[in-house]
Amino acid sequence: FDFRDFFTIKLHIIKKVEKFVEENFKGKKVMGVHFRGPGHNIEIKRQLINLGYNCDSNSSPEGEITAVPYKEYFRLINRFIRRNPESKLFVTSDDSTILNRIKLRYGDRVIEYPAFRTKGGEMHLLKKQNKLPNVSGFKLGEDVLIEALLLAKCDVLIHQKSNVSNFIKLWNKELIAVDALTPAQVPCQVI
Repeated sequence: FDFRDFFTIKLHIIKKVEKFVEENFKGKKVMGVHFRGPGHNIEIKRQLINLGYNCDSNSSPEGEITAVPYKEYFRLINRFIRRNPESKLFVTSDDSTILNRIKLRYGDRVIEYPAFRTKGGEMHLLKKQNKLPNVSGFKLGEDVLIEALLLAKCDVLIHQKSNVSNFIKLWNKELIAVDALTPAQVPCQVI
């Protein structure tokens, strides 16, 4: 069965995706980067521990796991850039801090969709704690759907385990997708 048969994407979403691709991806080799914020880390704690990260929630005043696996992402991004010197990075994250750090490191190479983001990510869970302006769940959902569809249009995707990355891989079964936290599965000849 084709996963896409179970979805009908509204025309205004398709038009936003097509316009963004035309303006930002056309004629370029693009690596999609889906990088979750530290609020997601409870779900990937075992992977982080195996990679040597301190996942002691007592080390954070809020009791959160604050490790962010930049090293694993940067290693894969750098390899991709070495093989594709003119390439671009389409970066998505629910955490503005992560996006800003990647932009600082890779500069004009970074492409981003103007989605709503927060410091720390997980905005659907942390709305009150983040003191966000009145942002509707519809807007947050539309942003994540558009970003997921855009990631599915990239040449290669690096990601962490998440429902968004699962959706992307089902939406585009031909996409080369690599879990950044599982180094053993990274096909060196591809990235």
